[in-house]
Amino acid sequence: MVIPERPGAFKQLYAKVYPRNVTEFSYRYNNGEEGGATVFISVETEPGAGEAEALVRNLKRDGIEAVDLSDNEMAKSHTRYLVGGRPAQPIQGEKLFRFEFPERPGALKHFLDCLPDDWSVTLFHYRNHGTDVGKVLTGITLPSDLAQAEADSAWAAFLEAVGYSYTDETDNSAALFVQ
Repeated sequence: MVIPERPGAFKQLYAKVYPRNVTEFSYRYNNGEEGGATVFISVETEPGAGEAEALVRNLKRDGIEAVDLSDNEMAKSHTRYLVGGRPAQPIQGEKLFRFEFPERPGALKHFLDCLPDDWSVTLFHYRNHGTDVGKVLTGITLPSDLAQAEADSAWAAFLEAVGYSYTDETDNSAALFVQ
């Protein structure tokens, strides 16, 4: 969600979610940029009661940009840890992918070896969850001089070579927190 960059805004936001228990809150000052500060907040709600949807509706009614990310895997695994760490300007042509890396030595090396030398990694977030796969979120850009068909073909070849399970998250609503 986005709140205004002014004194008292956090307190006003808290008043709108109280008495719900706040279980996570991430915020970073956005240099007074127009539009306000991006906030990631988790609150306890009653499951199945429509409470989360009602809260988002009420926040929007009060002029706060809000999105319910309760069922969003990218938000749960990655975005919550990256709030505040985004570029000053959107990165042209950046694609976001969520991967499941096998938890074994050499998995990252394999990924990087498959990555063409002229591609840029613009974001990389990994978290070990104590399972047989590691959850990875990565942002990648290709050279800007590639034609669309050539870029599409290069993406397909890269993803096939890596061979890890992936999801294209470029258009995910949670991406606004890292782009």
